[in-house]
Amino acid sequence: MSNNTTALTPLSLEEVLHIYLLCFETAADTIPEEPVAYTVPYRHLSVPVPIWQLWTRKVVKDKGPPKNCKRIPKLPVRLQEALARKDLCGYFCWLLEREVNEKIAERFGGSALWVLFKPKINFLLAFRDCRNQPNIPLHSVLLIETPGKETMIMDGTLRQYLWAPSTWLQTMGEWEDRRVDKSNGGRGFQRNPSYCKKDVEQSARKNDKGYWKVVRERMTKLLKDMNWDELESLETGKRIELVREMAREKFAGVWEDACDPHQRHSNEHR
Repeated sequence: MSNNTTALTPLSLEEVLHIYLLCFETAADTIPEEPVAYTVPYRHLSVPVPIWQLWTRKVVKDKGPPKNCKRIPKLPVRLQEALARKDLCGYFCWLLEREVNEKIAERFGGSALWVLFKPKINFLLAFRDCRNQPNIPLHSVLLIETPGKETMIMDGTLRQYLWAPSTWLQTMGEWEDRRVDKSNGGRGFQRNPSYCKKDVEQSARKNDKGYWKVVRERMTKLLKDMNWDELESLETGKRIELVREMAREKFAGVWEDACDPHQRHSNEHR
């Protein structure tokens, strides 16, 4: 490690949480982009916001292109950004709830809890081959509490709804005002029941050839290798770059490993 370090005050709660966010984002960025052929805007009575229906290349191959396909624009760049985090909020909490809870309990006497809520959104992405009726899914976040009973919300998948990146950590009041849909008498949030967590764990083992299971194994090793004293001694920019560098190295080739069990076995001690 370079000697170019500066003695700083202990990391704040926000700085500690940001390290976990960086690790998750680096892992999520290793997922290949979904090959979308067409993006068709439409409405459905079950959803009060515009829906963008995504036709993957596989769907087009199996069922043919949508009507008037020549008039349909390509997937807007910003929607591609949202697609990169679609339906990942459960994995974010599944990966980090325990890790974050243990760390902030150790350093601040606080806690982290996986909670669900109905999000207040402006649009919805839906795949053409989805068999279920379109609906706005519950959104997963981490509820962070400190000994002083200050409560905050940590959201690791803001991009799914193109929410401002700077709002990844909000006070309870800010979050309820900006993010929570309380129409029709809806509640603010609910604790994620254990059976939902088991569903996410099962999907992590089955979906995408077990990609998220491999990510969890590597995430555990990455966080175990973190030298918090070293991170604390660095200036903000250098600390962020070091965390990203460590995460990029740890998650390099993770998609390929998930798709190739033999490769995964050879890299099990990565």
